Amino acid sequence: MEKLSRKKSTPTRTSASSANNNSVPFTIGRMNPPTPGHKKLIQTMVVEALRNNLPVVFVNLTSTTGLNNEGKVNPLTCEEKKRIVKKMIAQIKDELKDEYDPADIDALQVIVNCADDKDIQHPSKPNQIPDLLIGMFKKLTNISSMNEKMTNGLVNFRLYLGEKDYGKFDWLKKTFPFYDKNSDTKYDLKSIKVKRPPGDMSATYLRNLTIEDDDKFLEEMMALAAEQGKELKKKDLDDLTKLDRRSAFIHEMTKVGLDDEEASTLFGTIQSEIERYQSDALPAKKPKTTTARKKRGGRQRTKRRIHKKKNIK
Repeated sequence: MEKLSRKKSTPTRTSASSANNNSVPFTIGRMNPPTPGHKKLIQTMVVEALRNNLPVVFVNLTSTTGLNNEGKVNPLTCEEKKRIVKKMIAQIKDELKDEYDPADIDALQVIVNCADDKDIQHPSKPNQIPDLLIGMFKKLTNISSMNEKMTNGLVNFRLYLGEKDYGKFDWLKKTFPFYDKNSDTKYDLKSIKVKRPPGDMSATYLRNLTIEDDDKFLEEMMALAAEQGKELKKKDLDDLTKLDRRSAFIHEMTKVGLDDEEASTLFGTIQSEIERYQSDALPAKKPKTTTARKKRGGRQRTKRRIHKKKNIK
């Protein structure tokens, strides 16, 4: 990261990913759980906001719990994720105070929305992504410095996504650019890819660490490697078998602002939720046909065959 002079409220260098000071950096994600990779993504948005004198950044979290369509477990509620993300943001701001004016850092709003927040979720027809976007738009109008830009001008939404999710929300681009006739304002959208820091674990990897059964853990790790186009060798499997999974999880979560005790508690929460949902997802056994029904059905078929033979004769 470029070292900028302290107390300089408007840095002279502007990143190529930000067009002007009318931009609104935001992201959408599961973050279940939040990871160091998510921290890097949020930090990238915060730095862009500070470099370009932007007043607000949005972190939008989906609120799905339980099994998703891909059969993956979402163990944490959105409120639990929001609590961790807020700790992460506080850590980010603290780490940046040697590079940016602390007054500018404190003035920057980083708003964390949950799809099931009362002021976000549609009361009768909830739909997570549209609800988050509409809620974000409404909150923008309450920020005075943005409200001025949203009248007779241009507002650039900048969607920051990790490598895995990049392109996932391309369908949103179909609605952009659009014009608000009431304010004569044009709204545009651009997606920006943020690379995961080398060596940092994904949310799937962290969830897998909490799996208690050794065989199931290795099975899930091999599946994760296959998704990434990799194949685990015998040495890799041996290393995973020897891994102290709880310690590895705690070490990773301390990078996002949790202390050891909080990270250990989170490990237990995710572990119990994954076990619960996986047991609920086991295929139900088909009810056995009772002996009486089998016998009755057999007798009826026998009678039909006998009757058919008589008619043939």
